[in-house]
Amino acid sequence: MSFKDIANNFDKQKLKGIKSITKYPSIDVEKFKNYGGLYLQKYFIDTGVKPNKMVSFGAKDKSFSNPILFIIYDLNMIPGLIFEFKEGSDENKFLDFVSNFFIKGKFIANRRKRKLKEHIETINEDKDQIDSAIKTIQFMSFLPAIASLLLIASYYFKKMKYASEEYYVNTTLEKELNKQLFQGQTKEESAFKIFSNLENYINLILDKKMNSLILCGPPGMSKTYMVRRTLHFTGKTPGKDYRIEKGSSLGLNSVYQLLYANKNKLLILDDFDTPLSNEDVINLMKAVTDSYGKRIVSLPPEKTISSQGSNSSDAPNKFEFSGQIIIITNKKKGDLDLALRSRSPVVEVAFDSKQIIEAMDKLIRFIAPQIPYDKKLEVLNYIKLLQKNDANINVSFRSVKSSIDARVGNENDWKEMVRLIVDYKGKTSLKEMLLTNKLDNLYYL
Repeated sequence: MSFKDIANNFDKQKLKGIKSITKYPSIDVEKFKNYGGLYLQKYFIDTGVKPNKMVSFGAKDKSFSNPILFIIYDLNMIPGLIFEFKEGSDENKFLDFVSNFFIKGKFIANRRKRKLKEHIETINEDKDQIDSAIKTIQFMSFLPAIASLLLIASYYFKKMKYASEEYYVNTTLEKELNKQLFQGQTKEESAFKIFSNLENYINLILDKKMNSLILCGPPGMSKTYMVRRTLHFTGKTPGKDYRIEKGSSLGLNSVYQLLYANKNKLLILDDFDTPLSNEDVINLMKAVTDSYGKRIVSLPPEKTISSQGSNSSDAPNKFEFSGQIIIITNKKKGDLDLALRSRSPVVEVAFDSKQIIEAMDKLIRFIAPQIPYDKKLEVLNYIKLLQKNDANINVSFRSVKSSIDARVGNENDWKEMVRLIVDYKGKTSLKEMLLTNKLDNLYYL
């Protein structure tokens, strides 16, 4: 059996210590730092210990002909452990690993408390050995001319290959993701009225009436979703008109390179929390968001060298940025650099649980459109019940989506998983909830 068969039919596997495996009905697209974008096929694993666990396979094509990642999620439906398949990985060893992993109770409850250290064994390390040999040869004074030409050709071949992959991710995959996200929607949807103020600011950027915009506020408030939606319904083409880049792990030189590569476009820097704690990155953002007629961005060579170890930047030390930029961060408005706030409009996107639940009555039909409406409504009504008993639950648009995922894969214990997702601390027994809410209808309990 190949990894392709395993990824597509994981629910058919009979694994020791696992009672059953349920296949998620649709394929998602998600971005990963080292891969740009992958199709994900999700499964729920029932080990007999509640709640069920979610895993997924990641590949660059919908047929999963060459799976790249195997992902195990924590109890909040967030990737907890990510394992990479390398050439030569053994299928049987992988299946044994999955069985042993869950039998021994190694499922991670909170990814923030443990570092991602484990990986599926790598059989083939030839590439690393070849790269090391090339670096050694490069410094030999007697290197033949033919070898030099081969090295140069190899360098440019790799650059072309990487450019091609990057283009595919930033155009084709982005288009497919938008098509999936906004299935069944039209531009004028009254359900999105709660975001009207945010849309107005985004449209000012698209109309080039502003050069920059900072969106801040708690995670799960649909900041990125609404940027994507507005771009989609105004006919903007990913790759050509704009680029969205996850910025959580970007360093100074990477940010500078991005700005240069997209100096005439709209650049959206998503999850840009960590870079906004770096004084040098903040200075770059000040230059890009400046109100002067000409925005000059510069990076001294010593900064490039100190941030990367060698001066390998393809960008000049100084250039003009004539595009627009949207920065998306989970920081609070008051935590942003004062000079940066003075240069760019800042919109804080934050709603309380009551506002979100009220909005979800209309938005629920657009979330996970492939899931039956009655199941989504069942989840929403259960969250409403939890909110009555604990007004401080963590309700966000993202947590509602995660709760719907839990409902699909956990027919028997999904409510327990929902309580974990929203961080519910109120009454949990059926009797207590009935007495508190005086409910006549038991359907949602």
